[in-house]
Amino acid sequence: MSASGCTGNRGAPDGSGSVCFYVYGTKLHVDSVKVEKLSQYDWTDYAEVSIGDTWGLMGATRSGSRGQTVTESSAVGLSFANNTKACGWWHKFPGLKGCITIHS
Repeated sequence: MSASGCTGNRGAPDGSGSVCFYVYGTKLHVDSVKVEKLSQYDWTDYAEVSIGDTWGLMGATRSGSRGQTVTESSAVGLSFANNTKACGWWHKFPGLKGCITIHS
């Protein structure tokens, strides 16, 4: 793993859970990304990722049961400008974004 950012609380009563975003690669090159969610409540949602203004992902709809970690991942295979912001989140809770900055 090259970088990660996490936010939220798995026990949040609104079901938002804890969200972690992982970026794999070297310096400015991103090989792949992964978004995880863990909640103490059953949920259905889909993951989203943005890397700067040039790359994005809307994942498949996923369901999670109490205490289950659910993952959405994707290959990227691109290089980005220094200091590009990358974030991953689950659609129903866009305020809970795990973010990192890509840098050399």
